[in-house]
Amino acid sequence: SESNTTYNPGTYSYITCTAHQRNADDLKKAADLALDVIENSGRVLMENYSDIFRGENNVCDEALFSWAWTMGAHWTCQNTFQSDLMIEGFDENGDCWGGWAGPSVDLQDAFNENALSLTRQNVDDRRKATLMMVGDHYDYFYADCGGFEIVKYCYGGQFYGDADITAAMDTWYQGGTEVVFACGGGIYTSACEAAQKVNAKVIGVDVDQDGTITSQYAAGMTVTSAMKGLAATVKTMLQVVVDGKFADYGGKVDNLGLVSDVPEENYVQIAPSTQYAEGKFTANDYAQLVKDMHAGKVTVSNAIDVTADSFATVITVVDQGNLK
Repeated sequence: SESNTTYNPGTYSYITCTAHQRNADDLKKAADLALDVIENSGRVLMENYSDIFRGENNVCDEALFSWAWTMGAHWTCQNTFQSDLMIEGFDENGDCWGGWAGPSVDLQDAFNENALSLTRQNVDDRRKATLMMVGDHYDYFYADCGGFEIVKYCYGGQFYGDADITAAMDTWYQGGTEVVFACGGGIYTSACEAAQKVNAKVIGVDVDQDGTITSQYAAGMTVTSAMKGLAATVKTMLQVVVDGKFADYGGKVDNLGLVSDVPEENYVQIAPSTQYAEGKFTANDYAQLVKDMHAGKVTVSNAIDVTADSFATVITVVDQGNLK
């Protein structure tokens, strides 16, 4: 229409559609009109495709028209797309229920992707802003926490690596996984073999595995290691013997954890070789985290009767079951 129509807040308009047949002339006319808009509207595409979906760009040089959502008592008067389309667990209020939905096969094909595969092709820069898939990282979600993450976990079923587990880790890394925590004794060999192929990272377990992994695979591969505080444990038990109180511990099973604000005095620690980074996670950050955990300001659940995704808040957890 040559005339402009202004819609006031709170008003409604409806488009009534009737049954029709596909018509080649109509399709050509639609294409001609679309080309006219492209060439003569004065609109300019934003440099980064995903930026058009940011709230601050709701009115910008690219938009032909924009919905101005408002809050009110009427259902859908506000923007409910995030609830209708977003996967469960994405927000902290339980307001997302779109896990039943998924991209059409045609849309997947258009981006050369397969939602059933853990491997991403990423042949089109617009894909991540259109389809959220396993392996994706979005730094503009949960920005105060470092971005929205998808975490996958599985059970190896054994304490040593083999070809099957290496193949599974290959799939993870090729699908965008940045680091694998291989917490199963010698099973770390499979994670390292896969990581070495794509220059990726691993997290060690039990002891500081940086030296072992460096000598066997590559320097700088080990981000950190989740350590049992063997030195602290041995010192404690030696003092128990000196004090003549070994009977209080002998033949018993005990769970040892944080007992001090000082990281090195605890029975669980991260490795001295940890790759700290300014602006991300520093040694001071670690020391403060230990202090807050010891004081009860930060708590870590050890519940074994719930699944990880039942209490995940700023991550999405994908349980891939048993590999063996």
